[in-house]
Amino acid sequence: MIEHDYNQFDGFYNYSYEIIVHLLQNDEMVWKLLYYPDSDAFSKPNLDLPTKANLIYKGQSDATPFRVFTVPFMDDSYEKETTQLRIFTWDVFPKNYVTAISSFAIDIFTHNKIAVLSTGKNRLDLMFEHIMKALNGKNIGSLGKLYFNAEASRNNRMNHLHVNKYYFGNRIIMSAEI
Repeated sequence: MIEHDYNQFDGFYNYSYEIIVHLLQNDEMVWKLLYYPDSDAFSKPNLDLPTKANLIYKGQSDATPFRVFTVPFMDDSYEKETTQLRIFTWDVFPKNYVTAISSFAIDIFTHNKIAVLSTGKNRLDLMFEHIMKALNGKNIGSLGKLYFNAEASRNNRMNHLHVNKYYFGNRIIMSAEI
């Protein structure tokens, strides 16, 4: 074995952000559901690229104006009724010295008061559907093909998240071979 044959995980730090960028470029509904707290958010106008980009947290001291994060938790308290998206590395399982399966958590959660849309349907269910359409089986930047497939990674699933008495959500685990 030659030392350079080992996986060096080049670009690993960028994968979560690449998933966000792919959503930014390939789905309008997720961004409308994040931006508009209204029960008819799905029928509101699409957001322009700068408005979507301004929803992404980039290390500012106050995280409350933002809706999209690459970390699982923030210390800031949210009093506003919002919906949030958090995409971050869940785990990495080395298959061998060259390849690994990297799983990513996609947490979507919302305030109880805005969880039900004017159609009577759940805001997070609509987000899940659109996240799957935009990401499942798609090539994501340098990450490669992202999938939701328990045969390829038994981590892949969606589970309920209870955040606190005001917020609840879902955690989607998707994976890619890196």
